[in-house]
Amino acid sequence: MKASDLKGKVAVIDFWATWCEPCWSEIPKYNKMLEQYRDKNVEIVGITVESPYKDIKPKAKELGIKYTLLVGNDAIQDAFGGMIGYPTTFVVTKDWKIYKKYMGALPDKDARIKQDIEKLLAESSANSTD
Repeated sequence: MKASDLKGKVAVIDFWATWCEPCWSEIPKYNKMLEQYRDKNVEIVGITVESPYKDIKPKAKELGIKYTLLVGNDAIQDAFGGMIGYPTTFVVTKDWKIYKKYMGALPDKDARIKQDIEKLLAESSANSTD
């Protein structure tokens, strides 16, 4: 997957690490979001960072990740403005602009992200009827 594959879609980009327990708790919520928004031009992408390559596939399988999973590096993190901890999640508009940034595993983070998605989908739907 390339960034250009996400053009025209609302994207939730979650930076996580295999050793990050708070990150693990969010994965089932992202799996549910994927199911909920699968047919609505929304993409969920996990970007694994600061994790030994050999640990990524087994941890992803153990955690049951159903969405696209990529391996990140410092350049990707820098492109998003850098990270100070994990999980760090971004909601990105259809024209590839960062709409929101969420740092940490907040208790209502998934609900807030769903509100963001709904707002962005409604805006793009309203703009397409102009």
